[in-house]
Amino acid sequence: MMKKTTTILCLGIALCMLGCSDDDDQVTTTSTVPFSLTASLSPRSSDAEDTGILQGNWDANSQLAVIKTGSSGVPKSILTRKTDSSDTFTGNLSTLVKNENEIAVFYPAAAITANSSDTLTQTLNLSGQDGTLAGITNYDYLWAQCKAGMNETTGSSACEMTSLVTIGKFQFTVNGGSPLNNITRITITASSAVMKLKNGEFSSTQTGNITIKNKAGISGTTYISFFPSEAQLHFTLVTTTGEVYEAATSTTIKLEKGKVYEAPALSCTLLPSAKV
Repeated sequence: MMKKTTTILCLGIALCMLGCSDDDDQVTTTSTVPFSLTASLSPRSSDAEDTGILQGNWDANSQLAVIKTGSSGVPKSILTRKTDSSDTFTGNLSTLVKNENEIAVFYPAAAITANSSDTLTQTLNLSGQDGTLAGITNYDYLWAQCKAGMNETTGSSACEMTSLVTIGKFQFTVNGGSPLNNITRITITASSAVMKLKNGEFSSTQTGNITIKNKAGISGTTYISFFPSEAQLHFTLVTTTGEVYEAATSTTIKLEKGKVYEAPALSCTLLPSAKV
C-alpha cells in the first residue's frame, strides 16, 4: 500500500512540474504578416554633387519605422529597402493593424525610440552630425501617413515621404575668397523638436547649440540639417591646426521644411588667440 501511494505521489509531482514548465514557456506574442510599402521621394536638389536622398534616391539598406496611429499597444515595425527595388520596403506588420487603418511612416527608423503606438510623440535632435552629404541622411527626417491594405496573409501600402527639415549647404572662405578647409568642428545655434507621430507636426521646439564634428576635417561643401526656423546663423569653426574662426549669414534667413538652402559663400574671421 505504501509503495502504491508513493508511486501515485511521484506521478502527481511529475505531472505538476510538467504543467508548470508549459506555463513558463508560454510567451504572449503578437502575430505578424509580411508587409510591403512603396515609399517614394521627391527630388529636392538638382546639383550634381547632391547624390542620393536629396535627389530622390534611397540609400542601400535604408530602414523605415511604421507605427499605427489612433490606438495604443500596437508594436512598431521596421521595414528595410529591398536590394532589387528603388523605393520598395519590406518587413512584417502586426495583425493588430487592420485593413484601411492609418499608419505613420518615419525615416530614419533608428530615430524612433518608441516601441509601440503607446507613444504619440517623439523627440528629435540634430546633434551628432558630421557635416558630410553621407552623414546628413541620418538627420534628414522624413514622414508620411497612409492606409494599410491588409488581409489574413499579407499587407501593403504606398506613400510619398515628406521632409521635416531643411538641409543647409555652406561654403566657408578666408583671405578674400580662399576655401577654409580641414574643419573639424562647427558650433551653431539650432533647435531640438518634439514631433507628433500621427501628423508629422512639431508640438514644441527648443533652441540651443549643436556641434558638428568631423575628425578627418571637412573641405568643400558642409551639409547641416535644421528644423524649420527664421534666424541669422552664427558659426564658430575650428580647423585641424587649432585655428578658430567666426562666420555668420548677412541677414535673417528662412529655413523651410522640405527645402535645400544653399548659402552664399561665408567669409570667416580668424579669432585672436587671446579670445579663444
